Amino acid sequence: MGINPSIKAGAAGPDSAKDALPARIDEKVAWVREAAGDRYDDIEFTAWLAVSEITNDAAAVGDRLSPRFSAPAADVLDSPVILVGSEEEIVDRLEARRDRWGYSYFVVQGPWAEQFAPLVGRVTGS
Repeated sequence: MGINPSIKAGAAGPDSAKDALPARIDEKVAWVREAAGDRYDDIEFTAWLAVSEITNDAAAVGDRLSPRFSAPAADVLDSPVILVGSEEEIVDRLEARRDRWGYSYFVVQGPWAEQFAPLVGRVTGS
């Protein structure tokens, strides 16, 4: 099940960016938890990554994206649709998102998939 921002306008924009912030994802996961009841633990969650980048300057990327989300850079970097940072930061972010929201996999868009390939073994243990 995808827990992603709503794109009511038919394209990503300010409203969908705000809908991807951590507090909003908390609400959506709570809705699913309530609706699913006893079945909740059987649900597999996924997030589609709008931005994914391995970099040693995640703060700069967060600052660049902050106006689009109308939110502080830290909230943007914590959004499950943004996966930015060094390899170690990314592993930490993935683990935090699994613990907080139950995400078990993330969809990296084609152009960045090769960059992320080496991390697969680190996060899957293979």
